Amino acid sequence: MLPTSRLTLRYLPARPAQVYLWVPAGTLCFSVALATPPEAEPGMPLYFGLADPLDRPWPTPANARLWEIHGPQPGLWCLWWEPLQPDCPSASEPGPSRPGSAPSPGAQQAGPPPAPAGQAAPPAAASPVTLTLEAVGAYLALVPGPGVVPSHFPAPEPVLRLGPGSQHFWLDVPEGLAHITLQTTLPADRLQLLDPAGRPVELEWRPRRSAYRVAEPPTSGRSGWWRLLVNQAPPGAYLTVWEGLPLLAAHQPAPPVRFPYARLRVSVAAASRRPGLFSPGARVEIGRAGCRHTLLDLMPGEAGTAWCLPGPLRLTVSAGPEWEPQQHTLTVLPGEQRWLPLRLAPALEPEPGWVAGDHHMHSYYEDGAQSPEKVLRAAAANGLQYVFVTDEPEPLLPHLERWRQPGRFLPLPGQEVVNPEVHCNALNTRRRIECPEYGQAVDRYTGPADWLAEAAAQATPGHPTALMLNHPSHRPEVAARHPYFRSWWVADQFPAIKLVENFDFPSWFQRLNAGRRLVGLWTTDTHDVAFIPPGARRTYVYVGETFDERTLLAALLAGRCFNTRHPGALLYLRVNGELPGATVAAGPVTVQLSCQATCPLQHLELLHNGQVIRTFPADGARRLNVTVSLDLAPGWLLARAYGHAEPEPPNGHTGTPLDLHGCLAFTNPVYLAETDAAEPRP
Repeated sequence: MLPTSRLTLRYLPARPAQVYLWVPAGTLCFSVALATPPEAEPGMPLYFGLADPLDRPWPTPANARLWEIHGPQPGLWCLWWEPLQPDCPSASEPGPSRPGSAPSPGAQQAGPPPAPAGQAAPPAAASPVTLTLEAVGAYLALVPGPGVVPSHFPAPEPVLRLGPGSQHFWLDVPEGLAHITLQTTLPADRLQLLDPAGRPVELEWRPRRSAYRVAEPPTSGRSGWWRLLVNQAPPGAYLTVWEGLPLLAAHQPAPPVRFPYARLRVSVAAASRRPGLFSPGARVEIGRAGCRHTLLDLMPGEAGTAWCLPGPLRLTVSAGPEWEPQQHTLTVLPGEQRWLPLRLAPALEPEPGWVAGDHHMHSYYEDGAQSPEKVLRAAAANGLQYVFVTDEPEPLLPHLERWRQPGRFLPLPGQEVVNPEVHCNALNTRRRIECPEYGQAVDRYTGPADWLAEAAAQATPGHPTALMLNHPSHRPEVAARHPYFRSWWVADQFPAIKLVENFDFPSWFQRLNAGRRLVGLWTTDTHDVAFIPPGARRTYVYVGETFDERTLLAALLAGRCFNTRHPGALLYLRVNGELPGATVAAGPVTVQLSCQATCPLQHLELLHNGQVIRTFPADGARRLNVTVSLDLAPGWLLARAYGHAEPEPPNGHTGTPLDLHGCLAFTNPVYLAETDAAEPRP
């Protein structure tokens, strides 16, 4: 009996999309059709294309809604479509966004091609539409890639989501895979998982409260065809498997043969070592035709295994700004096992004594979408030496201790404490600070005074603590909706708060000019490390020869740090030889400014008491060193670097004014005092 497959999807018009067709060996013919009535299609016509397992485009039939392929090559075929642009090539030619021309697998999907000069692009549809595909002789398959938090998507929403109603999927779990990671926006009672013996599998969903959830059922010793039953899905639900295993749409019995995965074993090492560089981990993103199917976050010195779709693959390898990213293309055969050793070359030359970290991220113990292990792996893979995971501390502590590598990787606890008016991070606290859960109504909310007192009570000489003000400003349309995105008043009322993250420069400068020594930080506040990896915004802190939580917190609170965002830059400022956070005598000073960037630099600038006093053009260079003598009045001095880097996408959760105007890095201030008040840093 020929396999039949039916798949109902929600599609976001005006953007390309694709699904796969698995054609088993021995198949004599197969067909695939668009079963959606024409009147239900979007306002603009759709152009469909088909590519064979070697990514070669197949001639489009006269009826572009029905494909019949005789004598097909077995393997994974790709069916893709997009709205037909004005002056698009005819239906008999490959369209502009065919799979082989899509961008790297780091992106969710490629955007539509630009309109020709002088011609407006077609308008996007106001809302997604429902499309139904049917196949005979082949299995329709979805491989949407890891990541599930809606506010973190690189576009307003994924191109493809599940259509309404009930759908059944088969999932072949390969031998050697310890567990699978299901991520979904489906209500927990709408998804059922059956193991190869047909037994229901109990799913422990986390986090407790959110519009998304994750479960990690163990699969050791139970390889074979598992079944996912989606019952009455609400329109637009999202479902994915982190490990990149395809979801085969079919109501009939399991396929008679196993899916022909290729097994890829990847390791990463440094091609050379320089002082100040830590051994790299790496993020390896694996995909095909512009879509990321899975990713491996590797710790330093570790190898990882990915079960890949056979056929052409694209690999993107990154390890943070200090290492050159790589891209690789390869073709893997069904059942092939391949070892892929990779060597990363240094991109930047960090000075010794500096460590990079991120002070705000979440796991599924709070409202993040991944386990603590996945969060910590992502942090190390993206070149961080320390992180604060800001959920309730007690359940986190065993995980953090397990991943600690003294002198190399320091995972630390914390807690985001909230009320309707303000959010703060208690850093390095090890016991829960009482505050209501997000959105919970109570008679009395705890606030910054309570949180400061509790953080101070938990501090010891070996475990110092701090309280950081979170995102006190945001884009106007976001700040208007949420008071905790307009909470600068907390810094004004509570001088014991020494740290602030993700803010607007003018408000920070205003407080520095008022004599408030407030250390500015950039953080990711990531809830989904698949889309926003830890360290996409990071802080470099000078700890000197000893790297532990004591030296780290001391340096942070003193302001001996600078911040950068993707793609990254190292920005070092010294005034009379002193680092940021120090106090030097006002008057004649010698300023040394050094910047290394991973993208072309526009310029560096020095700001004195909030005003730009010197600008140093870089003219597209990636390195710039400046020494200048200045005569400065009391106050403060900091530096900023601007580069030719695209702004971060303004998503709904972490976009701030800092992301939107080209600033690539900034230092904290060096303070300038009257001569008798100057106190150089110890």
